[in-house]
Amino acid sequence: MRIFKNILFLSIVLSAQQTLFAQTMIIPDTTFIERDTVNGNYHAVFIDTARSSLYYDYINTFTFDESDSAGYQTSVDCLKPFSYINNDIFGLPKRWLSLNIYKGNYYLYSPSDYVNNYRVAITDSNYIGYYNDGPQATKINSITETNQKTYRLELSNCNNTTAELFIHLIDPQRGIAVFEFPYVTIEGRYILMVDADKAKNFPIIVNYGTVKFTEFKFEQPNFDRLLK
Repeated sequence: MRIFKNILFLSIVLSAQQTLFAQTMIIPDTTFIERDTVNGNYHAVFIDTARSSLYYDYINTFTFDESDSAGYQTSVDCLKPFSYINNDIFGLPKRWLSLNIYKGNYYLYSPSDYVNNYRVAITDSNYIGYYNDGPQATKINSITETNQKTYRLELSNCNNTTAELFIHLIDPQRGIAVFEFPYVTIEGRYILMVDADKAKNFPIIVNYGTVKFTEFKFEQPNFDRLLK
């Protein structure tokens, strides 16, 4: 019985230490949105305003691990039968991160599960989307500048099916854009994005937990107003 009590006491102490450790992992420049413990697992959603925060580095990465490289290469290989064009990208930013709205303000987001860290890279020949199943390449047939703030990209996939993407620079100074996919008729036609080189101009909402938790729900942007 004494052994059982000692084990129980040790378990309680370790649980408390884990929770305390999780709390001390959070840097001081924060405002908490949610903070609780679920089934013994610490969870916090907070706003991080420190430009030195490592969370910016975690989301603003475009490197491939071994699995990413294999998946990306597969998408590139299936495009090889089609001719490539080296397009003029007109100074369009080459790397983009998802941008979100919370209480009417712009925020970056560090997700609970980083497979949900959507981002985009653009080269003179490929549009690379970083999806849940890894980075995938789509061929860029052409890039045209329809006006000073809008770019049209014609894309094609492995089946040589073409589609349009419009990049609307709604705030060029801060690097904010709306990506419009006209062929998408459901939620997802518009995506709010930001130039990755200007990411630290925005605070970041961090979904932190000792295990993976449900992703934070942001407000739906009013794209009709943003695109006026």
